[in-house]
Amino acid sequence: MTAEESDIEGLARAAAGGDGAARQRLVEHLWPFWLNRVRTRKGMRLLSQSEDHVHNVVVRLVQKLLTPATLKSYIEWRRDAPQASFMQWASQVTDNEALDYVRSVAGRAPADATEEGPSRKLLLNEFATSPILEELGMRPPNTDLQTAQQLLQFARSRLPDDQLRAVTLWLQGDTDAEIALALSIQDRAARGLRRAAIARLRREFGAESDQE
Repeated sequence: MTAEESDIEGLARAAAGGDGAARQRLVEHLWPFWLNRVRTRKGMRLLSQSEDHVHNVVVRLVQKLLTPATLKSYIEWRRDAPQASFMQWASQVTDNEALDYVRSVAGRAPADATEEGPSRKLLLNEFATSPILEELGMRPPNTDLQTAQQLLQFARSRLPDDQLRAVTLWLQGDTDAEIALALSIQDRAARGLRRAAIARLRREFGAESDQE
C-alpha cells in the first residue's frame, strides 16, 4: 500500500468514526476522482449532452458519503475483503450511484434523439409489457438488466448475426459510431443494422406502434 493509499484509509476510518474534519477532507480528495469516473461510465453516455448530470451524480455521492451509515458500511465491507482498498470501494459505490441516476432520469434520453427510433428505455418497456413474455413462458423481469437479457434471448433466434451483434452493443450503451468501430463497418451500415434489428424485434413481440 502506498503512502497516499494509507492516508486515504486513515481518513476513511476516522470519518467512519465520526470525525467531521476527516469526512470533509475525504470529500475534497474524492471530488476530482468522482468527476472523472462518472464522466466515463458507459451508462452516462445516455446523458452526455449535459455536464449538469455529472455534477448531479457527484452531489449525490457527497451526500451519501456524509451519511455516517455509508462509511460504516465501508468498514464492514473491508472485513469481508481485507485485501481491498478504500478506492476500490469508492469506485464500486460511484458506479452504482451513476447507474441508479441514469435509470431514474434517462427515460427517452437526449442522445437517443439522434438515433431515429425508440430509446433503449422505451424498447425495454415495450418488451417488458408485451404479451409475448407470457406466451414464451418467461418470468416478468424486475430490472432493466433482466429485461435486456430476456430481449437478447428472444432476439437470438429471430435476428441475423450482424443485427444481433449491433443491437446487443446498442443495449449496452454503444453509439452507432462505436458499433461501427466494433463491427469494422461504416457508421451508416451500423445505423442500418441497429434500426433493422429494432424494427424486426418490435414486430416480433407486437409493439403497438413502430417509430422506425
